[in-house]
Amino acid sequence: MATIWKGAVSFGLVNIPVRAEPATRDTESVSFRQLDKHNLAPIKMRRVNSVTGDDVEWKDLVKGYEYTKGKFVVVTQEELDALKVPTGRTLDLVAFVDAGEIDPRHYETPYFLIPESTAGRAYALLREAIRDSGVVGVGRVTMRQRTHLVTVRVIEDALVMDVIRPASALVDPRALDLPSPESVRAPEKAMAEQLISHLHAPFDASDFTDEYQVAVRKLVESKLTGVDLETDSDVDAVGTPVIDLMSRLKESLAATGSDAKRERAEPHETETRKRGRASHGAPTKKAAPRRRTA
Repeated sequence: MATIWKGAVSFGLVNIPVRAEPATRDTESVSFRQLDKHNLAPIKMRRVNSVTGDDVEWKDLVKGYEYTKGKFVVVTQEELDALKVPTGRTLDLVAFVDAGEIDPRHYETPYFLIPESTAGRAYALLREAIRDSGVVGVGRVTMRQRTHLVTVRVIEDALVMDVIRPASALVDPRALDLPSPESVRAPEKAMAEQLISHLHAPFDASDFTDEYQVAVRKLVESKLTGVDLETDSDVDAVGTPVIDLMSRLKESLAATGSDAKRERAEPHETETRKRGRASHGAPTKKAAPRRRTA
């Protein structure tokens, strides 16, 4: 992974030399190029003057800010360079907060903080202190001529720095037209909570795949091999109105209950078949019901 930033985490009077590397990677997806349908030649994008229609070379391009429709003020690269904030070499941790206090929408880009060879002990100290305290660090760092608000948290044995979106970047949900909590009926809510309980499971992102990308890959492969692609015509209807919400919840609970019973029954059936084979297929007698006494 490429190093994005090098500096030190400042924690009180302790400085921990680290480097930042991306904690995520772009997933491989099928990409398409635009072609001329007549000869399948790739299309090139041109820089064209919107008034004259003439091509514009790179050396003739300048940056402009549109302050009103069709009116621009030109800013040169030299002027922008003069405004650059000096690249900071310190990530200053100024506060520690409970992780639950941070709206997940703030998290933008994660980076691993990797200690330099001489900083292992101090790095481990900060990591274990954050882990045991159940908090995340909040600080500021300058990267690529921009000052960012960041958090530092622990993931397994790594310190992870997350670039945080500013408050101004979040949309206030109170501005949306949303149903009120009073519109929920108690029996339906109880049924929905029961369904949630049935579907509760540990989260594992590897259990989920991008089905659209899988389908696109199959489509491309079918065209390369000349084999017709089988398509699933049984597509769920979108936007079907819910006539009876309670009945739908009951059907959902029944379906999840059946799945759970089947999962519990399968090991039992396997063991029964094993016992049957051990007894040379002899049928098992059903035990007589115990007589109840008054």
